[in-house]
Amino acid sequence: MTETTTCPTCAASLPAAAAFCTNCGTKLTPAPPPLPDPTVVGGPMPTDPTQAFQAPPTSVTPPPPPAEPSPTGSMPWQPADDPNSPWAQTPTEPATPTQAQTPGGPPTETNVPAWVHAAQALTTTPPAPPAPPTAVTGAGFPPPATAPASSPNAGGSPAGAILALIGGVLTLVGTFLPWVTNNLSDAGLSGWDLTSGSKGFLLPDGSLLTFDSPDPYALLALGALALFVGVMSFGPATRKVARVLAVVSGLVVIALLVRDWMSLAQVVTDQAPTSFEVSSAFGFYVTIAGGAITALSALMPSKR
Repeated sequence: MTETTTCPTCAASLPAAAAFCTNCGTKLTPAPPPLPDPTVVGGPMPTDPTQAFQAPPTSVTPPPPPAEPSPTGSMPWQPADDPNSPWAQTPTEPATPTQAQTPGGPPTETNVPAWVHAAQALTTTPPAPPAPPTAVTGAGFPPPATAPASSPNAGGSPAGAILALIGGVLTLVGTFLPWVTNNLSDAGLSGWDLTSGSKGFLLPDGSLLTFDSPDPYALLALGALALFVGVMSFGPATRKVARVLAVVSGLVVIALLVRDWMSLAQVVTDQAPTSFEVSSAFGFYVTIAGGAITALSALMPSKR
């Protein structure tokens, strides 16, 4: 009589040695062999004191291994390979290369194809460069030194230097040009003529109206100072000092000219007849312009 078994899934009747259900494809687990009956004792009874109790030898036959599916395809009663089915076989992982231990050195890989080493060399990420050191600040650590911010007007002033040079030249040249003229003659007196004290205008009564002033000496010195200020204005270190000297020298030139004109007008009023009149000439205005331009050079912006 042929032994049969029942499929636990679809309850189909199958041979006892079947590994899979031919109806639903469920993998069947072979039934464990029956355990030996401990009440059945072979040989002499254990109550016989002259005999040692020995259990009857039993032999358990392992169940036959389940049939492996054909590598070329499924059996007629076996469903097609489905990765989601419970009887799907797990793919065998490729063998990993073995490592050979060399005496006194690190293990080296053997039996590794050359393309594996090439792929590893291409995919290896180079080490990141070290981060630059950061300044540590806090209690006990001084703050990092920073470069002082340069002032926007730290350089020299070419425009101011040029104006100061022009103002100095006008002051020097204007001192030797005619300052004063009269209505009775074409003769005129320059600023330098006032230093002699013997030059003047001939009045209608034949007397000589003279003027005496030491201011032209001061004007020459101020004109030379204006030239020096112009040279100083080119340098960034001497620009501030040049500004102060330009303002002072220009204002002093204008002040001296105003005082000289008031002195001349007073002499004419006191010593000349009412018909005699004096007027300022071209040189007087040139000298005033020289002082004004020198003072204006201090207002010119510095080179950035």
